[in-house]
Amino acid sequence: MEDARFAAPAGPDTLRVLLATDNHLGFLEDDPVRGEDSFNTMEEILRIGREAHVDMVLLGGDLFHINKPSRNTMSKTVQLFRKYCLGSRDVELEVSGTFAHGERPNFEDENLAVDMPVFIIHGNHDDPTREGAQLEALSALDLLSDSGLVNYFGSVERLNNIEVKPLLIEKGLAKLKLYGLGWIRDERLHRLFAQDKVQFFTEPDGQPEQTAADLEAERTWFNMLVVHQNRDSKGRGAKNCFQESMIPEFMDFVMFGHEHECLVEPQAAIANDNILLCQPGSSVATSLIEGEAEDKHIGILEIALDRSELKPVCELTKIPLRSVRPFVMEELVLSTVDALEPDANEEDKLAVLEEVLEEKVGALVEEAKARYRERNPRARDKEVRKLLPLVRLRVEHTGFTPINLQRFAAKFVDKVANPNELISFFRKRRSDGAASRAAQGADQRAIEDRAAELAAEEDLSPQARINALVDEILATTANELRIIPEREFSSSIRDFVDKGGVRSIESYMDSLLQSQQELLLGQALETERDRVHNGEDVGELTEQIARGARKVAEQRNRAALQRERAEAAQGNVALDASDAGGQPARLARAASGASRGSRSNDSAADLGTRARSRAGAAPSAPS
Repeated sequence: MEDARFAAPAGPDTLRVLLATDNHLGFLEDDPVRGEDSFNTMEEILRIGREAHVDMVLLGGDLFHINKPSRNTMSKTVQLFRKYCLGSRDVELEVSGTFAHGERPNFEDENLAVDMPVFIIHGNHDDPTREGAQLEALSALDLLSDSGLVNYFGSVERLNNIEVKPLLIEKGLAKLKLYGLGWIRDERLHRLFAQDKVQFFTEPDGQPEQTAADLEAERTWFNMLVVHQNRDSKGRGAKNCFQESMIPEFMDFVMFGHEHECLVEPQAAIANDNILLCQPGSSVATSLIEGEAEDKHIGILEIALDRSELKPVCELTKIPLRSVRPFVMEELVLSTVDALEPDANEEDKLAVLEEVLEEKVGALVEEAKARYRERNPRARDKEVRKLLPLVRLRVEHTGFTPINLQRFAAKFVDKVANPNELISFFRKRRSDGAASRAAQGADQRAIEDRAAELAAEEDLSPQARINALVDEILATTANELRIIPEREFSSSIRDFVDKGGVRSIESYMDSLLQSQQELLLGQALETERDRVHNGEDVGELTEQIARGARKVAEQRNRAALQRERAEAAQGNVALDASDAGGQPARLARAASGASRGSRSNDSAADLGTRARSRAGAAPSAPS
């Protein structure tokens, strides 16, 4: 640890906390170049915490990149926490409150040797979910908590009435009330705040202070909230973010997870300048956007009591992360490049364009390595030469034909870590007339252009871009799911988009097709095989089976809606009021439109084909 202030433990009345968030362990774990990036930086964070003698580590959600981490990711995570969080140092904290599992922090377990406790909330990538018929929603963080490696808090028991209660953490005269609120869908959280169904309590038991002495003693506590939500409304809409008005007035410090741009230095809230806002940002770049290109940092927060005024004070020091793969991003407008002559023939323009882009990318590679040298002055020349940075060049190509990106990427396979995402072509925004034609569904190319425009909107989150693109698709195509149950299918789409469940849609479709085939073939063939053998039209039987499939889909939709309403009434799961005919249905239809010709849209025909085959080959229905 280079900062001399952290060379020794904090004083007996100073609480030292390491702040980090959005580690996304397991991101691109199968990539031979970038697969270890998230683990390398996580190890650096924990090593810094140990070298800086922090009293605790606070993580703001999205520890894992996908909701169900692989065994490889879980194994490496456990190894990291065991290596850096277990030891023989004394923990000088006194903690009371309720965690996800029990009321004792892990360092109080006599069977463990935790000497750097980690406190963590869940994010949208690792939030609790149910599997099969299980009643309790569990997160991958529950496994780490049950193993005694982390202290998981901030989960919500009832999503129709949220109660946020603090953990009381004391070290000498330093007193911290730590409030945690794990990820909840932004629209739902906004609605609950509007209905006054979110309550912040000042005591773990939910009872307010009763005496004047209690109220006076409350002034000595430092109130801190850690949340994992969209911080502002960058293109998301007012209901899709955690607004400053939602922060209780008695709060002193708010740490935001979910946002990946590093804004770790505290800023005063606009609505209340007594509240400090901190956004550490992600520790690994998961999107090639401008906000991820900034240098990554974590923070070390020190909390103490000002004895003269008897009120808490804090100081935050930002610590650079040196193991992060360098990432540079730049934009190039081809119409401003002198070497490109608009009147030249197409072949010559493409050849010159490729030379221009190759030269530009080469310069960006050198710039990335220079930034790495600056951040790591002790790095050896051999290490820098072998380094493969992340490079992203956005090219505005109005009036020019794009080059072959696959052939161009092959030139930089051994020079950058992301050759297949090296160049991003986009065009200027279309005129109102073009947008109108796209909205009327007259030009499929308009959808592709709109996708490129949305990709160029660096201020939009990936989820906001997806939602906007889905609206464009729905406005230009007429797609309707007739066999796939929309409500069930929409949840698998949300898992794919929000949680990185790469096989969630495929697994659901496999399950759905198998169940429908078995049900329909088992029932329809048994009653209709006599008609087939009597020479009646097999096509009519096929149509009957297709109608049966649609009927089953409608029944499953109704059953899913009833289950969601019943569970929401009990406070076990959330039901967004807009879901009834709203976004999930739109997402499902959009997914159907985007995957025309896939086996999911051919399921009725597939059933009919199997029906004809079996009806002609066997006199009895399948079991």
